[in-house]
Amino acid sequence: MPMIDGTQLLRTIDFVRNLFLKRHNLDPTTSAQYYVVYTISGCGSTFTSLLRDVQQILDYTGYRGRRELERGRELLLKDGMIAKILFHYKTNSNKEKKNRIFRGEQYLPVNPVLIYDDLSQRPDTSFLPTDLETQLLQKLGEYWKENFKEHGFLIEKGILTVYCAAPWLLFSLLNFLSIWKKEQKTLYILTSGTKWCRPPLFYPLTSALEEGLEMRVLLDTSKKTKELEQLKKMRQVEVRHLRGEEAITNRLTFAGSQYIVDMHKILGTEDKNSNYIATIYLSMEHIAKQFDESFENRWKNARPL
Repeated sequence: MPMIDGTQLLRTIDFVRNLFLKRHNLDPTTSAQYYVVYTISGCGSTFTSLLRDVQQILDYTGYRGRRELERGRELLLKDGMIAKILFHYKTNSNKEKKNRIFRGEQYLPVNPVLIYDDLSQRPDTSFLPTDLETQLLQKLGEYWKENFKEHGFLIEKGILTVYCAAPWLLFSLLNFLSIWKKEQKTLYILTSGTKWCRPPLFYPLTSALEEGLEMRVLLDTSKKTKELEQLKKMRQVEVRHLRGEEAITNRLTFAGSQYIVDMHKILGTEDKNSNYIATIYLSMEHIAKQFDESFENRWKNARPL
């Protein structure tokens, strides 16, 4: 773990615990411990090294620290605050760096700054951090960016498959909106539904559209929803229905020039959040070209809504 004052780390854990409480997490204490230590240590740290750090900081002994850390990790995965890496197909890392990155614990935490931003935009939540807490949040965000890169996927080029709950996907897309504002003119979406067009994604998406982002949405369902009506009213948004195609499974694909995320819902699960298997393509030009061609062909044959 990078050098950090023990008192400051405890305060950071307590601050993140309060964030998780506001999100109605079942056990925010153990979740916050794992999340903070893992964000600072980064992917590639072994569970044993994380456990040792937590035991030293919180003065745990014996088996107790292991149980709590495992419990915190489990809850974070269910709550959509971390995603589990399943496969990595190709990266731009050299062999030594790649082996270091993809050993030990392989989870990707949500950007901590986005967790706070989500809470601050909710009309039913009053959460004002102190100056010290703001500094702690900023520092934790710096660790996150250093360890997991600007996109939050650990790599800057390659293909990554993860298991995650719906909030993790939405927060990842939120993180990408700031990048899209700089280099992306059009966002392409292929979807079986419209639930994604809700907070926390709805407000930043609306802001990005107002700043010039265009969005083209292909629906493979004709079901009318409140979210669909909202989409149709948005400026710079086109929505079309794939005639003759009705979804039998829940799929959602977001695509920009440097980024594609293709996710499929795992049916039959009873968790409070929907679970997905998602494949993320970063700076893979030949795959982006194939997607563009496929999307354009479908767009031409789709019916405007």
